[in-house]
Amino acid sequence: MLRKKGSQWLVLGNGGLYLLAFLLVGKLVGMTRSASLAVMAAYYLVLAAGQFILFVAMQRKISRADELNPFQFPGETYFWPYWLTMIFLAFALVGSFVLGWHQLRHPVVINYQTLLLAVLAGLLLLEGVAFHYRFKRIRIEKKGQAIIPYLRTKRQSELLALYITSWVTMANLLVLGSAHLALLLSRKYLIDSIAAMLIGVVLLTLMVMLGREIKRALGSERADGPLLREIYQSLCQEESIERVTLVKSLLVEPAHIVLAVKAQFNDQLNARQLACLITGMEKDIQRKFPQIRHVHIEPHLESKRVY
Repeated sequence: MLRKKGSQWLVLGNGGLYLLAFLLVGKLVGMTRSASLAVMAAYYLVLAAGQFILFVAMQRKISRADELNPFQFPGETYFWPYWLTMIFLAFALVGSFVLGWHQLRHPVVINYQTLLLAVLAGLLLLEGVAFHYRFKRIRIEKKGQAIIPYLRTKRQSELLALYITSWVTMANLLVLGSAHLALLLSRKYLIDSIAAMLIGVVLLTLMVMLGREIKRALGSERADGPLLREIYQSLCQEESIERVTLVKSLLVEPAHIVLAVKAQFNDQLNARQLACLITGMEKDIQRKFPQIRHVHIEPHLESKRVY
């Protein structure tokens, strides 16, 4: 798995690659007057901006791994970069339908179609080669496991988002290439406007997928809610516990959970009884829920006891 520094430089390198693609496609937009190509240029600009914002966020979140942050970066690192990327994608999505509709009503002649197809083929080849080298090491490490669940388990959201956007980028390039090849053969320029709208649909799919990853990046800091509720109910059934005030967890891996509990115990218990009771409860929880590797139960501060 990539180390922190390697992961950051991968993000920065991809930002630079997307920026170069934006400059190239943007130059072609002025030459060809293609609406679908303009949408693709906007898409590349959004990706470049998202990668640069993510790089800055990762730079500010460099810290040593510890029991509270065993992953490369905490989930909050990805919150603003992902949301800003989605906001930018929303503008590109609206622009794709506006440009597509305008060109549908007022078709224009698309120039330099052969050059355009050659550039799209080159960009698709470049994206495919980059995709291969980005995930070559991960394909070896995952050992038969699907790559998306593997990256979720390893908590490398920057690589997961990059994996999704790489596939979406190749899908967009295939849509563009197919549309302009059909346009070259048929000379029906409304195909360009339809292609712009199709890219908008693909962008909407990307927004939905990134939205799910934002939720996972922030929500997967803890174990599943049903498991925590079951633990809470089990603790509430203990006669020595008057009130459970806190149940928190840290999901290290699917089968490795760290659990912290605060509870108000019966005031009649002395220190020795309380220590033995807590030790026994921690062992009971680990026996009942094998995925919980570490349990820490602490008496609530408001609990008043006579020692």
